[in-house]
Amino acid sequence: MPSKQRGEELRKIIKSVRDGTFEYDSKEPVTTDWAQYDHAQIYEMIYYLDNIRDLVDEADERIKKRTPPRKRGPGRPPTDPADVAKALLLQTYVSSSNRLAEGFSLLFQEKLGIGCHFSYKTIERGYDKGLVNKILDEIVVITNESVEGKEDTFSFDGTGFSASNKENYARFATKTEF
Repeated sequence: MPSKQRGEELRKIIKSVRDGTFEYDSKEPVTTDWAQYDHAQIYEMIYYLDNIRDLVDEADERIKKRTPPRKRGPGRPPTDPADVAKALLLQTYVSSSNRLAEGFSLLFQEKLGIGCHFSYKTIERGYDKGLVNKILDEIVVITNESVEGKEDTFSFDGTGFSASNKENYARFATKTEF
């Protein structure tokens, strides 16, 4: 629709609203269960920590079942990649720095099932470790399994729209002649 027609249409709508002749179908007011809302707000972090623990443990177990054990070389034993993955997911949830994430990992060590304390440098190097990335990839697989066959539109941000601006906005573009 050309901009002149859109302007005329808008003027008609504004005039009908002012005259009181605009047909408006109001929606019924939504009732909010405040007790349920309060409960969700209070327990959000508890549920999230439980989900981190359960998802990482499930992903780690799946990976260990399908890969043969590796022989350990000399030196200090490596930090459990599942523990590092838990720390990374917790760090993302609380939007914290690596040092704060170390503190949160200590604070929630029992809740998350983290076996040992490790430094913020281990968290910092977490994404560089192949085993940690395998666990995070497996978590994506696990979470996608729960909605398999239930969704038909996918996108990177949950809107269902394409990530391409050209694809999203090309249909709205009109030729402008100079």
